[in-house]
Amino acid sequence: MPKLSTNLDAQNVARMVNVPDPVADQDVANKRTVDQAFGQHKVTVPVGDNMNNVFVINHGLNTTSLSFTVKEVATGNTVEADCQATTVNTATITFVTPPTSGQFEVTILG
Repeated sequence: MPKLSTNLDAQNVARMVNVPDPVADQDVANKRTVDQAFGQHKVTVPVGDNMNNVFVINHGLNTTSLSFTVKEVATGNTVEADCQATTVNTATITFVTPPTSGQFEVTILG
């Protein structure tokens, strides 16, 4: 029975399960590979026009399973807004009062 090492770094684990070292880009799941395989999953857009309190954002993420963050641009503080996935490619953001031009930034993850 092989002796187990208490030093479980990546190389030791790879040896224990007999995984060869990567020899080409396709052998490694790097950020570029993952981005190419799965596409963009984040959209950030400025909102606010001094008139409207409802904004429809075309995000193109092809899902209604979304996470929203709304921040005030000047302070970076997160603010409350009603955020809904309207369709698989659009979201509706509603504020209590109309924000000033570019006052907020909406980030959508999907």
